[in-house]
Amino acid sequence: MSNVDERVIKVIGEAVNTGIVVQKGMTLNELGYDSLKNVELVVLLEEEFNIRFDDSMLSQSRFSTVDSVIELVVESLG
Repeated sequence: MSNVDERVIKVIGEAVNTGIVVQKGMTLNELGYDSLKNVELVVLLEEEFNIRFDDSMLSQSRFSTVDSVIELVVESLG
């Protein structure tokens, strides 16, 4: 697992804050994620990686699984 993967997983865990161990392959719904946590997750990811997501990148499908969030961050990092 890459450093980016580990950091994204840590941030997702902080955002969902359910005590469930976050792992690749999980859906965010499995973690208790809902739309109210979306803004918090976006802000935490932007702060952790010093990036800004373009509005077009913030679709629900991009925030459906742990893997899709990792892909989004990797894409944003260039």
